[in-house]
Amino acid sequence: MIFNKDGNGISEFRHFCQWVYGSTDFRDLINDLLLAEREVAKVVGRAVFLRAERHYFSTNFTFSETMYTPTLAGYSSGSGSSSGSGDSVDINDQLVALVQRTVALYAYRQYSLNNDVSHGPTGRRVMIDNENEKVASEWMLEKDDDSTMRKVNDAFDALIEFLDENEIAEWVNSDIYRLTKELILSSTKEFNNVYPIDGSRRLYVAMIPFIKENQVKYIRPLITAYYDDLITSLRNNSNVNPVLVRIKELAQLPLALFTIATAVKRLSVKLLPDAIVQEYKSYITGRTGSFPVKQSEKEQYIKNITDDAVKELRLLENYIKAYEEALAASSGSGSDSDEEPEPTTIAERMDERNLFVRV
Repeated sequence: MIFNKDGNGISEFRHFCQWVYGSTDFRDLINDLLLAEREVAKVVGRAVFLRAERHYFSTNFTFSETMYTPTLAGYSSGSGSSSGSGDSVDINDQLVALVQRTVALYAYRQYSLNNDVSHGPTGRRVMIDNENEKVASEWMLEKDDDSTMRKVNDAFDALIEFLDENEIAEWVNSDIYRLTKELILSSTKEFNNVYPIDGSRRLYVAMIPFIKENQVKYIRPLITAYYDDLITSLRNNSNVNPVLVRIKELAQLPLALFTIATAVKRLSVKLLPDAIVQEYKSYITGRTGSFPVKQSEKEQYIKNITDDAVKELRLLENYIKAYEEALAASSGSGSDSDEEPEPTTIAERMDERNLFVRV
């Protein structure tokens, strides 16, 4: 566990969750911390987490109350002294802090959900001092839960941004990172440029399998003759072929839309930015008057975004068809023109009812 190295567990925890009382028994947090560590390792990879944990337990790391508080502006590759494993101490200090912050916030949210009431042999109870305090209203608890979850997502984003910018070896060599090099939407920035996701790196990482799935399902059948060359150019970060560049540009928006539709179906609404799926809540009547998006509304949203994806996919099909027709005409006339053709017709191979492509 990446806390309590020298018996200062609650002090370390409060460095990232200052609202927790210093009198809190650290042992009460251990189960939630272990579960949170598992969640962080799932997102960024076990190797990244183990690197942070290795440095945390090394002689080069000592926690103090005046410990660094890393900010995005403070991230740098640095040239700090070695930790004994070939790693830079200053980079690893920042890595430990970012991992700890993410783990602490995630663990606290899980801990607080059960700590609002006491659990006894006769069931759950609310224990309060009627003279000095009152139980928080349901709407207050909801707002606090949402606020904590936003902090969790921000912490994940900061951690992943740090891993990206510093090209942490355990991150860039991970399977999930390597997979991005074969994606038409290969980064958070590229995805956010065509479909806003609040720049959420955690959401992007969670959607990587969906991007791959929809790329294979919808884009590859449409550009079969060019797909392998496109993937090779993506792996090599080569954009010299104007046809492949244009294919990639036209494929990005429909791919993003298909991916969002998949994410809405499969991911927790808590992971999605409010801009994508709006929860309907009443902060007046509390949880009895609060309800998530209705299934019918969710299905309608998915249908609308899928219909938009189909329309955008036709632009790509137009381009492929027009390019091949121009290429055939050029070959037949002996022309040497390399001018990139503009789409002129609308292909009819996309069946909007069944969402498949005839090839």
